[in-house]
Amino acid sequence: MAILSSAPESADVLDLGAARAARAEARGDAKQYIKLSAGFIEVRPELPIEAAFLFQAEDVRGGLALMLVDPADVDALMADGLSAEDLAEIAKFTTGKPLGE
Repeated sequence: MAILSSAPESADVLDLGAARAARAEARGDAKQYIKLSAGFIEVRPELPIEAAFLFQAEDVRGGLALMLVDPADVDALMADGLSAEDLAEIAKFTTGKPLGE
């Protein structure tokens, strides 16, 4: 792997740090929660890419654990009778896009 200390002068550059900062600023301080019958659980402000891979591999618990601020909340979410439709709603809620996009 060749990591350069600087990009060539004519290169187009995506600054991930700046992009992440802009998304965080656009979100503001608002936190996202899922309401369950037992109470509320907090979801992460951004979905780690590893979660998408786990969902594709049908590891729903693993994917959910990466979506939640406290991975231990997966048990409460599953105990609440999580359905495929619920998972699609959670994905849309956290990412702003339908599941699979």
